[in-house]
Amino acid sequence: MTTVIVTPLGVFAIAANSFAITAESLCIGPVWDCRCCTTLVGQSIGADRRKLVRSFARITIFIWYDRYGVIGVLMYLFAPQIIG
Repeated sequence: MTTVIVTPLGVFAIAANSFAITAESLCIGPVWDCRCCTTLVGQSIGADRRKLVRSFARITIFIWYDRYGVIGVLMYLFAPQIIG
């Protein structure tokens, strides 16, 4: 749908739009991982399995901070090269 809107703007706009969608998908990936882990935490709470709750919560926190931290720092440091 977005390509239909961007196409009349030219080749550079299409390339920029394609890159923006790729960069966005790199940022969204860890959210999907975290969502899966929080589902496991919720199921463990419902099953009253406290050890699993702690384990899955730690995994969720690790995934969240580790992946988002690395992606954020890399995108910040290399923003001029990525965009330019």
